[in-house]
Amino acid sequence: MDKLFPEPELDERFGLALQVITGTVAEHGYAEMWNVPGDQQAALRKQVRSAVKKRTGHPVQTLARGSLLVFVCEPIHQQHAAERERRIARSFGSVLTGQPAQPLPVPWRLSWDVCEAG
Repeated sequence: MDKLFPEPELDERFGLALQVITGTVAEHGYAEMWNVPGDQQAALRKQVRSAVKKRTGHPVQTLARGSLLVFVCEPIHQQHAAERERRIARSFGSVLTGQPAQPLPVPWRLSWDVCEAG
């Protein structure tokens, strides 16, 4: 049924969002993009999968829930697992010794709203 309707026009932020997500997945193996308009989701999912596969040679799984899109590249994600575990252990160690815990960076949490075209 969807094939009977024309493809939606891509938002001006689409290109920047695609670049940011692709780079984040290639670097971390994971990215979340919040507040993605419904009419942009299918194209974004498709193009991110293609771009990451071309750039890294690895497949990407995409998940959608409301306006949230999640991109997971398991091979790249696993490459960074040991470092994530060390950071989490240091964070818990700080809390247990009464030192202030430093929040873990979340460079993979992105928002469509901040992808304003220049």
